[in-house]
Amino acid sequence: MKKALSMLLVLVLVVSLLGCGRQTGESAETEAVEAAPQAQNTAEEETENVETELVFYSKKEYPMPAGCSVRGIARIGHRLMLSGYQDGVPKLALTDYEIPEGGVPQFGETELLALDIQLPYYESVYSVTAGGDGCFYVLAGEHAPIYMRGGEIYTNEDYQGRTAIL
Repeated sequence: MKKALSMLLVLVLVVSLLGCGRQTGESAETEAVEAAPQAQNTAEEETENVETELVFYSKKEYPMPAGCSVRGIARIGHRLMLSGYQDGVPKLALTDYEIPEGGVPQFGETELLALDIQLPYYESVYSVTAGGDGCFYVLAGEHAPIYMRGGEIYTNEDYQGRTAIL
């Protein structure tokens, strides 16, 4: 008798939980459908005051010297700092650019910068960023415990997480 009563109680609990879940799901869907037009109207009002011009640009430009890959980029005004690699060696570069009326960017002469820090801090350039103070910052350091170069996977068994900010 106790076993049958327990099973009946569990069955009632399961049925009531299933019924609650359906009501919550339906009411959530109804609220989402009602809120969608309001959100769309708000977005349209915000974008009505913004002047934009649609520009398609598909020509590829490589401001780094031949043989260099570009991995990171930061901008301050019309000046770019680029990071990349050439034959597995990290490279930094600075260049100026402008985008005239035609919409095609034009780059100035690229100046390669030396990473004037000691091993292992110049093995990898992790990122470049533009600071709010008008300076570029570079996070460099040793190779990760497992890294890829030239399509091959390498391991750095001496990895200690050493980094430097330039």
